[in-house]
Amino acid sequence: MAINYSWDLGFDYSTAPGSTGLYNLLMGFQANGSPVDPVNGGVTTGNNLFFNLFNIGPSGTYTFSDVTIQFSSTGANASPFTPTQQIPLGSGGTTMIQIANGLATIIVGSSVGQVANGPSTIFVPGTSLPAWSVVPVVLMNLPGTFQLTISISITGPDGKTKTFTHDPEMVVGSVGGNPPVDG
Repeated sequence: MAINYSWDLGFDYSTAPGSTGLYNLLMGFQANGSPVDPVNGGVTTGNNLFFNLFNIGPSGTYTFSDVTIQFSSTGANASPFTPTQQIPLGSGGTTMIQIANGLATIIVGSSVGQVANGPSTIFVPGTSLPAWSVVPVVLMNLPGTFQLTISISITGPDGKTKTFTHDPEMVVGSVGGNPPVDG
């Protein structure tokens, strides 16, 4: 049975002063609703990965745009996805993972709006928060140690757009002596 791994991305627009610059995108990694370590947490190929964005600050109308999730690796695979995999996006559209110069990039267009509130075991457990599905479930097919670069521009109730970023690492499969075994 496939395990659903999720990067929970969190932003608090009110704690990002001004309207320019880069701000910290809070994040945590979970498996089927429980926090796990993305490097030593047993992530294997044949499981699913998705990205959700949560507003952990004051309520209001927020939209996101210019969403870029980039994978890089010094190993044989640029990302845990095959070059021909399609990623289903909002409004019935799809995008291919773009692979160039050893980088795998997922570029998501402007948001289609907030989805129903959702729970996060990372941010305020037991509470339903305003949420967006940034990238829906995608099957991980390739092993490796991956460095991610995530950047999301968010426009808040004041009409200003602020960019939130983070650079986590994750391991998929048995790579470099890490314990997970593909299966």
